[in-house]
Amino acid sequence: MDLLSNLFTNRISKKMSHHFVGAFDPALSREHGPAKHPADNRLRAGLSLVEVMIALGLLATVISALMGALGSAASANTTADLRERAATASQRLIEQIQAANSLYSIYQTYSAGSFDVPGLTPPSGQARVLNTYIPVSYALAAPTTVPGAMPVLIQARWQSANSPNEVFAISYIAVPR
Repeated sequence: MDLLSNLFTNRISKKMSHHFVGAFDPALSREHGPAKHPADNRLRAGLSLVEVMIALGLLATVISALMGALGSAASANTTADLRERAATASQRLIEQIQAANSLYSIYQTYSAGSFDVPGLTPPSGQARVLNTYIPVSYALAAPTTVPGAMPVLIQARWQSANSPNEVFAISYIAVPR
């Protein structure tokens, strides 16, 4: 009977040992540690509420910094676009003045003239965006004067969303005969 009970106990312990590590064999429990419940692994695999809150806080901080940088970049891009429009319009006006065939036509058309620029809004109190300034001494000179350099100043002023902006273009053109 003693032999039968030993065989029965050994069989049960071998069959059950894979379900409960170390439950019947003290050597296994020393080797693999104490028996664990399956729910213990699920709890340790997840994140705690504190860890999730810290991660969300860091993510919110990074996203807000990126959004601020994008807003600044968009504003700078808009300002650069408006400045380029004003500079391009000023350059075209200087080319038109250079193409004029007489000093008289330059004075009549461009001296103290004002011009619109598509896409730019003049500031309050000003009718147009571009203004030209040609010194009177050159404008009143006879067309037969010795050719020289005539200064032409073009000022572009416009109103943007933030504030009034201004660009100056100064060019020296040959005095037409």
